[in-house]
Amino acid sequence: MDYLNNLIESLSGIGNKRKKLYNKLGITNVISLINFFPISYIDYQNCIKISDITENFEGCVKVLIIKTFSPKYYSKTTIFSLIGTDGADFLYINIFNNKFSAKNLELNKEYYIYGKFSRIATKVSITSPFFIPTSQKNILTPKYKLTKGITNNIISKNIKSVLEYISENNINIETLPDYIINKYNLISKLEAIINIHLPINSILLEKAKKRLIFEELFILQLGINSIKINKKIKSSIRIQNFDISHFIKSLPFSPTLDQDKSIKDCITDMLSNNIMNRMIQGDVGSGKTLVAAAISYIMAKNKYQTAIMVPTEILAEQHFQTFSNFFKPFGISIAILTSSIKKKEKQRLKDQISVGCYDIIIGTHAIIQSDIYFKNLGLVITDEQHRFGVSQRAKLISKGFNPHTIIMSATPIPRTLALTLYTDLDISLIKTMPSNRKQTQTFLISSKKKKRMYNFAKEKIDNGQQVYIICPSIQENQTNTINVEDLYHDLSTGYFKDYEIKSIHGKLNSLEKDEIMQDFKQNKIHILIATTVIEVGIDIPNATIIIIENAERFGLSQLHQLRGRVGRGDIQSYCILLSDSTNKESLIRLKTLKENIDGFKISEEDLRLRGPGDFIGNRQHGLPSLNISNLIEDSSTLLETSLIAHKIIEKDPNLIDPSHYSLKKSVQLLFDSIDINIFN
Repeated sequence: MDYLNNLIESLSGIGNKRKKLYNKLGITNVISLINFFPISYIDYQNCIKISDITENFEGCVKVLIIKTFSPKYYSKTTIFSLIGTDGADFLYINIFNNKFSAKNLELNKEYYIYGKFSRIATKVSITSPFFIPTSQKNILTPKYKLTKGITNNIISKNIKSVLEYISENNINIETLPDYIINKYNLISKLEAIINIHLPINSILLEKAKKRLIFEELFILQLGINSIKINKKIKSSIRIQNFDISHFIKSLPFSPTLDQDKSIKDCITDMLSNNIMNRMIQGDVGSGKTLVAAAISYIMAKNKYQTAIMVPTEILAEQHFQTFSNFFKPFGISIAILTSSIKKKEKQRLKDQISVGCYDIIIGTHAIIQSDIYFKNLGLVITDEQHRFGVSQRAKLISKGFNPHTIIMSATPIPRTLALTLYTDLDISLIKTMPSNRKQTQTFLISSKKKKRMYNFAKEKIDNGQQVYIICPSIQENQTNTINVEDLYHDLSTGYFKDYEIKSIHGKLNSLEKDEIMQDFKQNKIHILIATTVIEVGIDIPNATIIIIENAERFGLSQLHQLRGRVGRGDIQSYCILLSDSTNKESLIRLKTLKENIDGFKISEEDLRLRGPGDFIGNRQHGLPSLNISNLIEDSSTLLETSLIAHKIIEKDPNLIDPSHYSLKKSVQLLFDSIDINIFN
């Protein structure tokens, strides 16, 4: 199949000019041309009568061309006009600047005409439609991503030419071994390519899609599983004592089933003699910290140090207090290391950490400075992992000799997608919430009810509770949204003038933000007006109301993260979504949040609404780009192919079996696009 790569210039109609245009679409050779799949299809099967067409109807009619007109010329426009009939009514067709297209609509011939129609009284017309003769067998016509100078017809013609060449010369383009094709009832690669580009009917199209989606996700999963298995590194850390029963008995509560399972997952990793590389993924308030504490306890009992890196000083202090309370009965020593600690004290801490005086060291970025040394670093924990870059985590890990690692994330992602995104991690999910937590009640209201809402907030503040108010912007701007500065001025001089109000946003430096959050934690502030800088923050059980202004401006998962700032204690909490939006998608998003508390269900809906590109970034965390499959819509196939790929890579990690030759080449080709060398 390799020599097909050089064919593109020799194919009929593909000269240097068209080659450059194809390059803009990412088509550089014949293989990439036949793998340039349609983005959608025009279905000419279900035509209606002209008399049934309504204004802006998009669909298909069947007409006989009965009249053509001489072209009309304007300054930069040429209009070609025709009339067709379905035997009862007339259709007026106008084609702009496309002589070739107009000439293909021949007098006294029948065509399927597809596009968006307009109707004025009884006159129905269409501009520059898609069309095919009714004699054509393929009544599903592909629509491709285009660039100026390349049309659907050009791409179809060139692809047809390639497929004819492949068929006539009996060129084998198969990538999957026979045993996979037979076991999963797939059509051949050639059949799939023909029917994705030139489908005769919807049944064959679906078979082609099934085969190509399976293949693409299977090859992706082979690469991912190979990365995982080849990244398994033997651990020099030897744990003798895994008993955590004394620690668990000392807790004032019982761990949830998910917490218990996550702890056991980590222990299993460490028993394997390989380095643990695990993500603990759980909703806000689900109790990930307890899991981290339990594994830190094991490390301390086995004379290893644990380093915990968090994004802010206030979170470091919160963890320091939590861990100190956990380990008070056990004599486990804990240090906190942040940039605000005075130079003399910081040097003392550094010296003591380097000789092993502390079992657990909690810190911000200060913990990865070059002059920080550990005596026996056995475990690295990164909290709120999305706030740190890969290089920052690598710096911390490099301070030990291949320590175990735990990454904690409060961003729920469906498991099948998470396993694909985080290729080098094993994942534990914490879905169940601690039993003492009351479910936050969520309300969606319009600004007309603002006064009533403020009265409700005032009543809670008078009872000793606190309130967050979230705005989408810091200052007044062109979007007409509520902003922090104006709202702070209005409330502090108006309705809440007798209360302590502060504002916090991204323009403040970290020390200013930490000081305000400390005051809020100590109940010195009644109302905190903020942007999303508090999206991931500290535990303030006394904050029981969060009001989100212009809630339609926020993503669904982001709204859920914001809601997680309240409901951190045993007091009933409330999330109030303020919105006057009439946008249908915005209202679906807000109602979804109102009706759901499960972060994983919310993230699935967010993925469905926005797609993976917007949800996790356009590059999908460094994954190769996909041509035909969708990580959300095809999640069942994603899971199926993951299981198959895992079994194959376990037996044949470098795909050296002769039946896997084409698979190996396909995997290498896919991952070469993001500069990842898959096989050793």
